Amino acid sequence: MRSQMEASGLVRLEIDESAVDIDLLRAVLVEKTKPSTREGYTKDLVDFFLFVTQGEMVYGVEGPKRKSEIKAQVKRELSRLSQSFVGIGRLKALELAARYRECMMQRGLQANTINRRLSAVKSMVRMARRLEMCDWTLTEVDGLSGRCCMNRCCGLGAG
Repeated sequence: MRSQMEASGLVRLEIDESAVDIDLLRAVLVEKTKPSTREGYTKDLVDFFLFVTQGEMVYGVEGPKRKSEIKAQVKRELSRLSQSFVGIGRLKALELAARYRECMMQRGLQANTINRRLSAVKSMVRMARRLEMCDWTLTEVDGLSGRCCMNRCCGLGAG
């Protein structure tokens, strides 16, 4: 006896879940309408993953050629790194984000730069949560207010 689907001429469609590969980085960037915003997010995420993979020492790497080689490698691996990051778990991710924030403050970066970079990382994790790649966010990682960086309020300035 033929099924109703066969009788109607319809074909049964199935999705091979292993063939569906979610690119977290692409999902984050496609939401940004301006090319300059996409470029900025990419640059900020490259900086974050430079810190995550190389530690603070990357900012002291001698020679611009060596540093640009490391940056290029991180940029090539950005999709893989972003997906790996959301797999490490909330506590480790919070620790890395807080250390990154502290490192940027110690390097003397402006508050708006620090906030923009943290925003890119938080946006990536929010997208991962929407895509059910993780069940947490980085809302606990605060940005800086105003022109705070390296002043007494941070505990890093002279005083």
